[in-house]
Amino acid sequence: QTLPSPSRAFRSFAKGSGTAGLPASTVVALHTDTEGTVWIATFNGAARVEHGSVERVVDRNGPATGAIFRIIDRRAGGVYVSATNGLYLYDNGRWSLTPTPAEFIHIAEDGAANIVALDRRGILYVKPAGSSSWTDLPGTTDQADFRGLASMADGSVVAAGRTGLVQVANGAVTGPIGSAPPSPLTTVLT
Repeated sequence: QTLPSPSRAFRSFAKGSGTAGLPASTVVALHTDTEGTVWIATFNGAARVEHGSVERVVDRNGPATGAIFRIIDRRAGGVYVSATNGLYLYDNGRWSLTPTPAEFIHIAEDGAANIVALDRRGILYVKPAGSSSWTDLPGTTDQADFRGLASMADGSVVAAGRTGLVQVANGAVTGPIGSAPPSPLTTVLT
């Protein structure tokens, strides 16, 4: 009996130097944006794969160092990157950084360009479009134990946790959506 073998090789991710390769060898998250670029979050900065080459983010205004947790599309184009030192915005031309009150492990953007974020404790925050200040949402307690966020195609944001799925809209949490799950939800895929 013969063992199956892969028909093609997979790229191995290894730490590089200079502008090529990854800033760290541990990949935390992957994201493919609407342009087809693959973004890679590591424990020491972000990188992207374009035209088959891994390129580190080296812009000093971008996520060049520090732990990166999540990368998502911006509705206006580009990406958001959550990191230890805040939330980075890339508009397909330049990077900027917005300080955050906590390390956000999940981020989402609603249809009105408000950012919803989730910290390690399971507390939800919102940053209204055009504002630089964050507000923690009332009703997001340890009891809900939120663990995942997602932007939906209709412009809403859903959060997953112990009580199931809830909707985050206009700075408030509503729900649950559907019946309570038999065990806590940790991820939302759309």
